Amino acid sequence: MTKAVPPVAVERSVMTLLTDSIRLAMEAQRFDDNDFRNTLARASIVSSVLYVEACANCCVDLLQLPAQFAAEVDRMSTAAKLDLFLHMKYKGRAIDRSRVEYQLYGELRKFRDAFVHPKAQRYEWLEWSEESSTATSPRMKATGLPRIPAFAYSEDALKALKSTHKFVGYFFRDLCRMRPTHVSTLLSSEDESPSVKGPVFPYWPRAIRWWLRHEEVDMSYMRLGWL
Repeated sequence: MTKAVPPVAVERSVMTLLTDSIRLAMEAQRFDDNDFRNTLARASIVSSVLYVEACANCCVDLLQLPAQFAAEVDRMSTAAKLDLFLHMKYKGRAIDRSRVEYQLYGELRKFRDAFVHPKAQRYEWLEWSEESSTATSPRMKATGLPRIPAFAYSEDALKALKSTHKFVGYFFRDLCRMRPTHVSTLLSSEDESPSVKGPVFPYWPRAIRWWLRHEEVDMSYMRLGWL
């Protein structure tokens, strides 16, 4: 009897980051402990930003570039990778840097960089005395996220989710003009060389669907199944 050989499968972390960003934001609304809520919120925001980066890397994988060129592309910014994908797959299309969707992503990136490249940032006193004090962080214009990550709260995780999916939706739906099933198949692919052939899409609990609808997080650019 011939022993069955399991297929080669890979993990690109795209869907893992996506589900983490959503579930962490959901949990950040549940707990009474404010410090823990804020910890979950910050983790959700970072997962949202990394999800965009993982989407870009997945698109680059779809191009099947030569190894040396791929290594050089890997050092490019996320937006540059997405623009490269557009240039090679859809001539004449590029990310419009003046669009609000790109401004949202730019601020998400700034939030991430504040973690990765920490610099001293001056916060604002709301109240100060030798006995007690209250401070806050300046906020970014488009997303409303704090410039200092330590001041991120549960509502900021939701802001980051909405901003993330506005940008990713703009890229896949408006620029690539890909069908939702193709987007889901690409991002869910476990093949060494991803494709849009399938369809392949994840099945999530209906509680997530209810929460996304209730909080008005638009993920219509991809297809999702519900259990």
